[in-house]
Amino acid sequence: MAQTKSIFWRRLVHGGRIGKFIITSQIITALTRLIDVGMIYYIVSGGKYGAVKAFLFMTPLNIILSMAIVYVVEWLLDKGHDVTGVEELRSMENKSYSSKQWIKRFVQWIIKRKVTIFWIGSWYYIDPDYVTLLIRERERGFWFNSFYITIPSVLLAMIVWTPVYWLAFRGVQWAIRFAGF
Repeated sequence: MAQTKSIFWRRLVHGGRIGKFIITSQIITALTRLIDVGMIYYIVSGGKYGAVKAFLFMTPLNIILSMAIVYVVEWLLDKGHDVTGVEELRSMENKSYSSKQWIKRFVQWIIKRKVTIFWIGSWYYIDPDYVTLLIRERERGFWFNSFYITIPSVLLAMIVWTPVYWLAFRGVQWAIRFAGF
C-alpha cells in the first residue's frame, strides 16, 4: 500500500500531466477566491452602495492578481516548467487526430474557439488568468496580452459576478424580512 501511495504521489506531483494541472489550478483558485471574499465583504458591509464599492475596489485587485498569475506562469514557462498544463492544451490546436480520438478532437475544437473561451471562460468556468493563458499570443508580449485579454476578461467577470453576489445577498435579506425574522 505504501508503494502505491508513493507511485501515485510521484506521478501527481513530479510529472503527471493531470497532477500539475490539479495542484496549480487549486492554488490559483484559492488565490482568486480572495477576490470573491472581498466582493462579498463590500456588498455586505457597504450598505446602499456596496456593489459599487465591491466593483470599484476589487476590480483593480483582480486585474493585478490575474496579471501576476500570468506573469509567474510565463516566467516558469521560460524556465522550462509548464506548471498549469495549458501549453499542452495549446499544442493540441494544430495537431491532426483520427476519428477514434474524439475526446482530443473535442478539446481541439474548444481550443480553436478563442472568442468562446473569452466570453464564457472569463466569468463562468475558468478565471481571467486561465483565459489569458489559453488565448494569449506569447510573441506579442506580456503587456499586450494583459491589455487586450486579461483586463477585458476581468472587467467582464466583475460585471457578471458583482450583481450576482449583490442579488444573492439581497435575496437572503428580503427572504428574512418576508419571513418575519
